Order: sequence, then C-alpha cells, then structure tokens
Amino acid sequence: MLIFCAAVVFLQLAGAYLRFLAFRDQMNEGEVWSLWRKFVTWSGVSLFIYWGLFWSTGLVTGTYKAVLMLGWIPYMIIFVRALPGRLLSHVFVLGMVALWSFITHNWSNIAVTVFMSNEAEQTIIFIHPLLYLMWFVLLLPIEWRFFSRVLPDQAFLLHQPVGIYIALLPIIMLSGHIVLIADGQLWHTWAERISRLCLLIGFVFAYRYIIVAARRFYDREMDRHNGEIMEREIVYLEEYQKLIQDNKIQAEKMQENLLSRYETLQMLLNRGDVAAAKKFIAGQEQLLATVSIRSYCNSPIVNAAISLYLRRAEAQGITVRQKINLPKTLATDENDLAVLLSNLLENAIQACAGSPKPELSIVLQHNGRQCVLEIVNSCVKELRLGDDGLPETKHAQAGHGIGTLSLKNFLAKYDGYVDFSQERGQVRLFIYWEGGK
Repeated sequence: MLIFCAAVVFLQLAGAYLRFLAFRDQMNEGEVWSLWRKFVTWSGVSLFIYWGLFWSTGLVTGTYKAVLMLGWIPYMIIFVRALPGRLLSHVFVLGMVALWSFITHNWSNIAVTVFMSNEAEQTIIFIHPLLYLMWFVLLLPIEWRFFSRVLPDQAFLLHQPVGIYIALLPIIMLSGHIVLIADGQLWHTWAERISRLCLLIGFVFAYRYIIVAARRFYDREMDRHNGEIMEREIVYLEEYQKLIQDNKIQAEKMQENLLSRYETLQMLLNRGDVAAAKKFIAGQEQLLATVSIRSYCNSPIVNAAISLYLRRAEAQGITVRQKINLPKTLATDENDLAVLLSNLLENAIQACAGSPKPELSIVLQHNGRQCVLEIVNSCVKELRLGDDGLPETKHAQAGHGIGTLSLKNFLAKYDGYVDFSQERGQVRLFIYWEGGK
C-alpha cells in the first residue's frame, strides 16, 4: 500500500515539475529552493494522508480518481503563492500540463486494457500509476524541451480579453473528457478511449494556434512600438535642434558683449580689485553653463532625451541630481534607451507635481554590457500597484506609469530586472539589464 501511495505522490510531483519548467527562467536560485522545499514537505504529508485514505477504503476506483483529480490543488496553491501576479500564466500552464497528463493517463489505461483486462480491480489500480510514471520518464526529454518553452509572452496573456481566452483554452478542451470519467467506473468503452487520443491532435493544434497568435500580436505591437520610436525621434531631433539654435543665439549675444566684458575685467584688474574680478569671472562661468547642452553620450537621441527632460524638470522648479556615466559606444540600442528614459523621466516629473520640495535624482551607469538605471523622485500621492509590483498605468493616476508594454518589451529584450518601491514621500525605480541582447 505504501508503495502505491508513493507512486501517486511521485505522479503529482511530476506534474508540479512540468509546471515548474515553464516558470524556471523567471525564478532565482533562492526561490527555486524554497519552492521545492515546500513541494517535498507537502509530498511527505500527503503520502501519509493517502496511505490512511486508501487503507480505510481500499484500492477502489472512486478513491483513486478523486486523488488524481484533486491532488494537484495543494501544489498549485504553493506555486501561485511562490510566483504571485501571474494568475493567467498559472492557469494556462496548468491547463497544458493537465492536457499532457490526461493523454499519458489514457495511454496507461489502454495498456492495462490490452494486457490486464482479466486482472482484479485492485491489481489494475496498483499498476496504473507505475505505468503513468514510466511514460513520464520515457518522454522526459520531450517534456523538458516543450514545457520549458510553453509559456507565451506575459504581455500577450495580459492583453484582454484575448489573454483570458488563451489562458482558459487548454482547460476548456479538457473539461468535457474530465466530466465523462469523473465516476467510479474502472472500464470505459473503446470509443471513449479513442476520443481521448484525439486530444493529442487538439493539443498540438491548440498550442500551434497560441504560438501563431502570440507571434502576430508581438509583431503588431512591435510595429506600433517602432512607430512610436520614430515619432519620438522626430520630436527629440526637433527640440534638440531648437535648443541648439537657442544656444547659438545666446552665444552670439555673449560674443557681442564679450569685448565689453573684457574691458570691464581689464578695468577691475587695472585698479587692483582682484576679488571683484574673480567674482565677475565666476558669474561669466555660470552664464556659460546655462547656455550649454551637456553631452552625456555620443548618441544625439539619448543625449537629447536626457538633456530635454532634465532641463524641463529644472524649469518646473524641481531640484535635479544626476550621475550619468555613458560610454562612447552603447551596447543598448539607442532608440530603445531613449524611449525608456523619456517615458520614465516624464512620469517622474509628473509625479513631482504637488510635492512641497520636488526632487528628482537619476543614476545611469552603462559599463560594457551591464547597465543600471535608478530614478528617485518626490511623490505625495500613494500609487496603486498591480500584480507585477509596478504602478498601474491608468490615466487617472499620474506618476511612474511604467507598467506598460514598452517597458516590458525592453526588459524582455535585454534580460532586465526591475524593482519599484514607495516610502516617505518618494518613489524609487531601479532597473538592471544586459545590453546588446
């Protein structure tokens, strides 16, 4: 009896492992160890629960089916709590794993029907999970390859209402067959078994449909995103050109007055007033600083985005602090970086509105392939956070509207990590990514 219960537990762990494969790349080492400690702990508890249950009822079809149909629930709860904010992804992966498990379950049924039709019910029930595990082990290379890539882009699932339909599609396909076998009957007709085999065809076509739909969605969003980039580039260049022209006009005015400034300085030196001469020179240096465009990098697009938004913040009375270290050659695509900076700085400036002491700090380090961006700004309004831990992007909510498809595509493209926090009247956004991917 204990061997049978252990086989059932390993069967449920196999399903949890397939779901884990879909999310493995989204978890760090600590999260993986924590998840599997909880899985193993619950497996030990469930082993004795099943042992007591089957000891009291015996190896009967009704109890066995109930355990198979309900035993995945605790593992699913553990998984959802370990990776919150991904409900649609969890539902989709659960459905795909359930479809695959049901197909292998049916193969096991066919095997016992062909070779063990004359055996006792208890013997067949005892052998069935062992056959199930045999299929799992034999197909593990295919399962590992497939379920490691089964999850479509998160933005696709979050696109309503298509995302909900896609997430529920595998479960909808399976629900009809589940209803038919949710009884205490051990044997079903060959017509029912063959219809279950058709699930494999439906499984393949469903997944193919989802991948094609996701690719079309991604291409469409990328076209829209590229259009936005081109529009922003035009705006950047126009404002940048205007800024250069304004600086040129101011420089010409300064040049016209340069001779008189020299005469003033010469007069102060001739009469020996060195302190006044130093003060006059310092004033001229400050004036030159106000009409210059600081060069942060060789890219005019990125440089214009930083210069324009920091200048705009200062014009609105926001205290600006910046530490920017960009190399001559950027590993990150300059268009992607310019759009990211403009979106985040614009949101940060909006968030400063209403603050008694508006402040904005930006740190941007781009060293080889390793890139770090941190933006800290004043924000008196408490922001509503979405399931992903980022502020919701609603028009009624000003501030760090960073929960957008543009940012998610950027992070996905450059293998990025983002962290957001708000406390004591300030919000902090930290982004790390690998350039050049």
